[in-house]
Amino acid sequence: MKNAPDLVRSARRVRILRETGWPAYKFYRAFTASGVAPPIVINSIPKAGTHLIASVLSRVPGIKFSGQFITHHFASTQFARLEGEFPEYDEVRLDRAVKKIRAGTFGNCHLYYDEYTRGLLTSSAVSALFMIRDPRDILVSQLNYLEQFRGHPHHRHLMSEYPMRTERLDALINGWEPNGPLSGQAGMADFGTRLRAFKGWSNAIPTFKFEEFTSTPDREGLDHSLRRLLQAAGLAAFCDVESVRAGIGDKWSATLHKATTGGWRDVLSPRQASRIAELAGDYFTEYGYKLT
Repeated sequence: MKNAPDLVRSARRVRILRETGWPAYKFYRAFTASGVAPPIVINSIPKAGTHLIASVLSRVPGIKFSGQFITHHFASTQFARLEGEFPEYDEVRLDRAVKKIRAGTFGNCHLYYDEYTRGLLTSSAVSALFMIRDPRDILVSQLNYLEQFRGHPHHRHLMSEYPMRTERLDALINGWEPNGPLSGQAGMADFGTRLRAFKGWSNAIPTFKFEEFTSTPDREGLDHSLRRLLQAAGLAAFCDVESVRAGIGDKWSATLHKATTGGWRDVLSPRQASRIAELAGDYFTEYGYKLT
């Protein structure tokens, strides 16, 4: 028999349940939010650990997921030509979406950096934090996700145009051109461009590495990161570290594949790893990741 996290993950992969159940959940949560702490925004590069941190925060009494998932494409006012390029977006709609994250809840976001969005997430009305990860693990996690999630806009293109897995990896690294607004198939910028769309957040809001919570060699180091996380989220007074530590093993998200680090070594070829370093060398330098 499946446990609760498995049931949630399965339900989120069924389109009809996702389309009908999710709005109902958001409506319910908006009226049942505890209000015990300011709204929390977990912003991240896709596949960098949003749901890992959400699992930790869910262990804090009174703190629940708002049901809000926000990206710049959500508020885009035009066809998004390339994922990774900054689209024109409706500031009013974006502001309204962030405000739907009620006190006592958190929202998961993939918001590119710009001055307007920086103002939204650094206001006194919310507690915001930013997640980063080794870019090679990000890429492998993204591949796993797109291969499995048939409802994703890029799934069909990736699976039909690139039959071999190594070809899919190359496509995610180098990107592809869109087929045009009438086809509905958006393109994808190269991996370095996609990462740079988030550049600036580490100087604006508290930033955490995925690896702080999955590969810390000692309990003291892990607990230090958890305390810093609770402080940044405005939750230090509501829960002890021991309680939230158990959340690291939770898998409530349908997008959380494996909370591991360094798995890219078993998937990427030396040529592909070198290409990632070429496209995203500035990311490695800025966040202290080794090129080898």
